[in-house]
Amino acid sequence: MASITAIGSRFRAQIRRAGFRSCAKTFDTRHQAVEWADKVESAINSASATTPTGRRAIAELLFAPEDMTEAQIVEDSVPVGGCVGVYALIKANRIIYIGMSRSIMTRIAKHWANRLDFDAYRIFECQNAEHAAAIERRLLAKFRPRLNLSVPENAAVSKTYQQEANTAFS
Repeated sequence: MASITAIGSRFRAQIRRAGFRSCAKTFDTRHQAVEWADKVESAINSASATTPTGRRAIAELLFAPEDMTEAQIVEDSVPVGGCVGVYALIKANRIIYIGMSRSIMTRIAKHWANRLDFDAYRIFECQNAEHAAAIERRLLAKFRPRLNLSVPENAAVSKTYQQEANTAFS
């Protein structure tokens, strides 16, 4: 089932389904988000009945790349930088690092350029720095990744840790 979340004056539709990589898209109106989510879920339901299991991108169900128009490709594009949130770097099916940034893709690219050895990543888009700090803190406490040197002991926010979180977004 899709979830529709208000983010500022826009609406984000996110769909998660077992056997498929998650998919999300942001719209100007709630109605547009619901329409898109209905279309995607319909495609998932049709594919689930006819295809073997295995993680597939949801967008692959909607359009073959060669059948897409330029407008569809542009509409489904993701802006470079600008995504505030938390990310997890993964190596051999284990979370090795969790971080936060106001420009996640740029930050992940820096990890890659610095030759940090990871083979996958997961992004958790957040509404603001405080939300990102809270998500990061909970994930760090839960998973304790081996490359994170400073991990808070509990879910309470220390003043120092909150200052570090605010610095990451300034």
